[in-house]
Amino acid sequence: MQLAKNINNEIVSISHVPITEDCFCIDCGKLLDARNKKIHGRKREFYFAHKNGKLCTGTVETYLHAVAKLIIKEEGQILLPELGLVKYEKVELEKTINDIRPDAALVDLNGQVIIIEIFVTHKTEFEKVKKIREIGIKAFEIDLSNLSYNSSIKEIKYEVIDKELNKTILHKIECFTPTEIVFEEILVTKKVEPIIV
Repeated sequence: MQLAKNINNEIVSISHVPITEDCFCIDCGKLLDARNKKIHGRKREFYFAHKNGKLCTGTVETYLHAVAKLIIKEEGQILLPELGLVKYEKVELEKTINDIRPDAALVDLNGQVIIIEIFVTHKTEFEKVKKIREIGIKAFEIDLSNLSYNSSIKEIKYEVIDKELNKTILHKIECFTPTEIVFEEILVTKKVEPIIV
């Protein structure tokens, strides 16, 4: 594991943390050992391990979800298909909106809400996409399925914030134009009705 949380709840990389600093598992919250010193002058791969060999109850999915959400919360901007670089001023994580619970809900500088779903092992369920479309909120899915516990913070941040090709539009608001959503290998085309506020 290359990443952990410090006592200030910040994500830290094994390559930048002092051995004496207390760090905690992003998944289970248990204390970790920073294994980042040379032994007898030999170079070895640095990593975090659970103290006293305790087993973690988390999974790579939980880990990547947690790291991705923290990155989104801290960055203040994200590159999204068709929208380009979106700057936002507020982020709500795992907050229920009209009967759905997105991984993140951003409020951009214009006050628009954008839902972000994170895909590690399971794509966003069809029923959830359907509900997102019914309430008429812009929504995107970020594919992190190519990452692992050994991915660096730099790699994860690139995939979450700066890369566009791994992001899918789940719903976009456009009056009377076809919206295409790729879901479970099926292409669904549907006209979106204008939203009158």
